[in-house]
Amino acid sequence: MSSLNSSFREKKAATSLKSAMHKFDMENSDMILYLNLFERQTKMAEIEETKWVNHLLSLLPVQLAEPIIKLLGDKITDYDFVKAKLLERFKLNAETLRTKFMNFQRPQGMLWKDLIFVLRTYLDGWLGTLKVKDFEGLKDLMITDQLKKRGSPEMKEKFLDSWSKICDPEILAEKFDDYETVRRINKKPWVAKSAEEKKADKPKVFEQNRDRKNSGEKSFNWRDQNSRDQRDREKAYEKPRTLKCYECGSTEHSRPGCTKLKRKFDAKISHIVTQGDLSPSFEPMLGKDESMRRELQY
Repeated sequence: MSSLNSSFREKKAATSLKSAMHKFDMENSDMILYLNLFERQTKMAEIEETKWVNHLLSLLPVQLAEPIIKLLGDKITDYDFVKAKLLERFKLNAETLRTKFMNFQRPQGMLWKDLIFVLRTYLDGWLGTLKVKDFEGLKDLMITDQLKKRGSPEMKEKFLDSWSKICDPEILAEKFDDYETVRRINKKPWVAKSAEEKKADKPKVFEQNRDRKNSGEKSFNWRDQNSRDQRDREKAYEKPRTLKCYECGSTEHSRPGCTKLKRKFDAKISHIVTQGDLSPSFEPMLGKDESMRRELQY
């Protein structure tokens, strides 16, 4: 009877977990956030930790689940082992999680409470990867991070293999001191050169240009040559423009000399006529108005 009850609880827990958790999306989901949410849901569903792996594999796509199943062997119930492999698969090491924690930008529309969950997940992943478990370890990590910021790019390149794993400031400071000591020893001493040595170090091209300048011959200049070539190309591609009259479209003359324009404005502005020039239709009007007749005579 107890076994039936336990199996019933497991099925019920699995159903509630699948309804609360969506399948992992390799393109849009963040693995560290997904695993953190999965751990919370399994604890709320009261699922035994030894069965977390089975539930997790059912939520992963085939291309992720198959390699994990092949690697499990006798660690079929080791959730921490599976989690480490998944983080390694997505290259979520200490340096990557640190960068995500420091540089994460809140997307538009995200609640501030959701932002707390994201930042806490990245911070827990960063500290968990470096196995920082107490306040002293956290202080050492913060000091180490400040030392890394003040180190030169050459130092980071020198210790690149162990750069993200170092969380002890004493160890990192010792590495930096050794690096600077070795560089100081191997650095060639600076010796002032004489005028003859400086002259011997000058390239032959410099000597040739100086001799050409003294002789009055113009030296070759690549910059001027490139400018001339550019101008020649622009001239070659420049299309000749054909001037046309804007009024009639003819290419034989411009607009001010267009005959069509002259004809258009050929109109009488002022025209004075005498009585003899008037047509007979105006005679009745002139007979009645003597003043108009005299005005026209003038």
